[in-house]
Amino acid sequence: DNYSLQVVAKTVETVIPVLLETKEARGESCFEFIAAILRVFVDALPHIPRHRQLPVFKHLLTTLDSETYLHAALIMLLEQCVLSGDKKTTPSKFVDAAPATLLFCLTLARCLSALDQ
Repeated sequence: DNYSLQVVAKTVETVIPVLLETKEARGESCFEFIAAILRVFVDALPHIPRHRQLPVFKHLLTTLDSETYLHAALIMLLEQCVLSGDKKTTPSKFVDAAPATLLFCLTLARCLSALDQ
């Protein structure tokens, strides 16, 4: 478990900056590329152990530049929360349930600098 976290962290901090530099050197848009990376992590969120989710996302956003991409990550997380919700749940029950994804979004935003928010 701890080893897997280290592997993901090392991969994020070594591979992603190189890929971004390559995109920038070619004059290609980095935002779409970063959005695709964020989408992979957002889609994987339910499969990441709960106690590892925050460290993984915080490290990812710090590597990508959280000031620029925090909003995109939060939007994708909230989109996932809305789209994966139970269709029979009433709005009041949905809010009362405080889904884990909403709490995760709040925690993620709070653990980063106020300037990033």
